[in-house]
Amino acid sequence: MNSDNSSPPETSAISPDVPESLLEAARALVRQFFSGCFWFRHPDAEIQNADDIRVVIENLRENGNHQAWRAAQRLHRQFLQCH
Repeated sequence: MNSDNSSPPETSAISPDVPESLLEAARALVRQFFSGCFWFRHPDAEIQNADDIRVVIENLRENGNHQAWRAAQRLHRQFLQCH
């Protein structure tokens, strides 16, 4: 517990090492680029942890257009700030 009474960073109940905001960003990109980059995923599959975020980044880069690649770069930068 912090002695300065500050709140801990917002994290997911699913994966406490990944901020919920980062998980939400990855989920939004999966929805946005689903047909081109994530057609193989079940539509109800959850993004729950760091490994899932890595898969999102990889598939955006490998299967997407230039816009998807740039989105992957932004997500990757955010991910690196957390890890």
